Order: sequence, then C-alpha cells, then structure tokens
Amino acid sequence: MQIVDASFRDQPDYPACGLIEVNHGVVKDLRVHASNHCVQELRDSIVAGIIGLNQGLLDRCTFSGEVQSLHGRAGGLVGFNAPDGRIIECTVLGNTIVGTTNGPFVGGACAVSSGAITLTRVSRGVLVNLTSAERADAGGLVGHLRGDGIVTRCSAQADIQFTGKKKVVGAIVGLNSGTIVDVEVGGKMPKWSEGCAVGIFIGGQTVTGTLKGEVVIDYLAQPVPLDAELQAYVEKFKIGVNEGDLRRRVQRPVIALVRNESGGEGTH
Repeated sequence: MQIVDASFRDQPDYPACGLIEVNHGVVKDLRVHASNHCVQELRDSIVAGIIGLNQGLLDRCTFSGEVQSLHGRAGGLVGFNAPDGRIIECTVLGNTIVGTTNGPFVGGACAVSSGAITLTRVSRGVLVNLTSAERADAGGLVGHLRGDGIVTRCSAQADIQFTGKKKVVGAIVGLNSGTIVDVEVGGKMPKWSEGCAVGIFIGGQTVTGTLKGEVVIDYLAQPVPLDAELQAYVEKFKIGVNEGDLRRRVQRPVIALVRNESGGEGTH
C-alpha cells in the first residue's frame, strides 16, 4: 500500500473533505476503510472516502465504510473528479454507505465527474442514499457526469434509495451530459417514483450525453422477472428522460447476461 506524490493543498472554491482533500498527483494501491461525515453548510462542499477534489490520478484503490454529507456532494471514492482527473481500476466494496441529506449530487464512486473513470466498480451491497428535499441527482457509479466526462467499462450494483420529488436517479449515472461506454448494471433496480426521472441505466440524459456500446444487466440480488416482463421493463425504463444520443446497439438493448435465482446464466 502506498501514496505517491499526493497533494493536501486547500481549494477555497471547493471546500473538500476526504482522506486527501485535494489531489494533484498520483494516489495508487491504497485500501481505505473509514467513516467520513461532513457537516459543512455549503452545497458546493465535496466529501468522499479517499479524495475530495481529484485533479490527478487515483489508481487501483479500494474504499469501504461510510461517507455522509449534510449539504454537499458525496462520493465513495471521489467527491469531484475534475476535467484532468482520472480514476482507474478502483472499487467501492460492499457494506458501504454513501449518502447526502440535503446535497445536490451523490454517487457510489463519484459525486460529480468531468474527467475519466475507467474499469471502476461499485460492488453489490453498497447503499447510495439521497434524502434531499431539493432537486438532486443520484447514480450507482456517478451522480452527475458532465460534458467532458467519460465512463468506460465500469459496473455498478448499488442499491439506490431516495425520497421526495425532482430527483434524477440511474443505476450507472444519475444525470448524464458526458459519454458512457460498455457498462454493467445490477443489484436492485431503482424504483420508479412520481415526479422523478428514474432509469435502469441513466436517470436523465441531456443533449450532449451519449450512451453506447454493450450494456450488461445482472439482477442476481433480487428475484428476476419473467424474460418478457424484464425485456418490457428495460425497454420502458432504461433511461428516465433522454435528450441525447443512444447508439443503435442500445436503442433496443440486448440483455447480454441475466442470472437467475439459482445462479445459472442465460443469454437473450
């Protein structure tokens, strides 16, 4: 385990809370188990298990424990992954809670990302919890993926719980304005709620958002509906609200992998 060239400088514009507040260098091969609670009043505050504001590289790190924010953005690994930030081959382990009470964004791995997230996994048993009374975004992997942000070959199997209206909730990304390529979703499907945009993949996608490549769906953690019912559910709720680009391979998504309750596998 090691931390290489990590920076702990303060960032006044983004009050950051994490094991490392601000990273401009490389954080590699680090395993963290911690409980991080942030009670700052600012909605721009960012709280995370490892890095508050990432402007460098987070590589092959894992987090387990609890991340809770009162009014800010909360992420299991990173609070805000900046445009020059990279998260590679990292994992949020099971029995982890990531939540915000009145904040605008929460994500199992990252609250908000304008950078690159690759080969990163949010494990089954992770709880993403959003109880904000205001407009807010929640995602199993990322709460809000911004225009320059890209998610590639990642998976999220978190259980997402939320209350109130005006929420945008997705198993991979809550609100997508960036690019998502080749992802796997699973765990418990987000439940539809009146006044909210809820999707198995993405809660909402803006005109700059793109979802492409292969989507793998794994519902091992709950009873699996009949094949026809599952297909109909996916077709109806794969994205809550879409204004962006859905490439042909996911317009009528092939359910590449579905595991039944006995653990067998079937391709549809």
